[in-house]
Amino acid sequence: MPDNPDCKPFPSVVDGTPGSRYKLNGPQVEPGAAYWTTGPCAIPCVVRVSELLPFTDNPKSKCYFPPYTSDPKVIKKELDEVHQLEADRDKPLPAGTISKFLQLRPPPLGAIYCLEREQKPLKTLMDQCTLDERDKPPVIKTGRELARYFEAETPGIAHRQALNCLITTCDLSPPRQARIWMALDVAIYSSLLAAWYYKWASDRPCVSYRPRPWEVDQNLKVLYDKCVKKTGCEDDGDRLFPNPTPGTPRHPAYPSGHSTYGGAGSELLTYFFPNAKAELDKLADNTGEARLWAGIHWRSDHEQGQQLGRCVARMVISQLEADGVPKPMKPPEHTSANENKPAPTKEEVRLSSYEERSKCLNQPTRNRCFEPIPNCKDDKDGHAIQNVQQGAR
Repeated sequence: MPDNPDCKPFPSVVDGTPGSRYKLNGPQVEPGAAYWTTGPCAIPCVVRVSELLPFTDNPKSKCYFPPYTSDPKVIKKELDEVHQLEADRDKPLPAGTISKFLQLRPPPLGAIYCLEREQKPLKTLMDQCTLDERDKPPVIKTGRELARYFEAETPGIAHRQALNCLITTCDLSPPRQARIWMALDVAIYSSLLAAWYYKWASDRPCVSYRPRPWEVDQNLKVLYDKCVKKTGCEDDGDRLFPNPTPGTPRHPAYPSGHSTYGGAGSELLTYFFPNAKAELDKLADNTGEARLWAGIHWRSDHEQGQQLGRCVARMVISQLEADGVPKPMKPPEHTSANENKPAPTKEEVRLSSYEERSKCLNQPTRNRCFEPIPNCKDDKDGHAIQNVQQGAR
């Protein structure tokens, strides 16, 4: 029986013979992906804060999110570090400090960097994704430049830049590539929701509403209080609004959102690209420490935020490992047998994906992405979510 019984045959332009379906020979591109979301396996979703709290609010858990310090000695030590970073902003950073992913040219749209620094033209399109830094003027040389790069970028922009390059090193089908992109965005979004919960909503003492460093010491010079010139190379005039310290974000310090999503993004990408772990870990550190260089975060905002993000990412990874998608096989060798292999029938595609999907048969199907939150109430204006004007990020 033909795969398309109701589809009328149409003649071949080449030889005039009738054909009713696709039948090109050769290595086929992931036909089993047709069934990845048709069975009982759970589909990865955003991690709800309610799923996270049993771990992050549990002192016995490795993912415990501790209160920030109230010890005056520790506070002074952290404040002294912020002042020292302020003093060292224009000193060249030691070699190897900055992740190679942040030195890629061209930098992603939204990152602030110095346009005046001379750059050698790219010889090929793929040169922009090489991590070989020899003979390349760096995108980032100082703490000031690192802070500016992450001043107002889209969350996860550097991790997306990294993924754009990493994904070119693997022969992955379009559905697999999209699955990695989905997982990265789910991890970033979930981690930022967790960070915002602890910034604003935790009932535990010394967790929410931590003051920014400037609120403790008004002698601190916040980098983002200054505008940056259009070339991205130097500071410009003062920002005027909001006051005081217009460059300090209008949300509590603990944890750092950049550190949280940076930890989540690097943990998630390391799962798919373990050979890039060292550079991805460095990228996570750079993402969070950029905000310390700017003078808007404490060291513990970064350290605990990064741990929180990594825990969120591991929850996303646990979903990926239960979604019934088989591990990718090695790219087929270019042999005559593979080149002449016919396209599979619908039945062959269905049976080839059954083994992995059958592992989920005894698991409850989860549609958490679409379930309403129990006892969710609208606000007085009838909106479940209230939009607020955003200032500095």
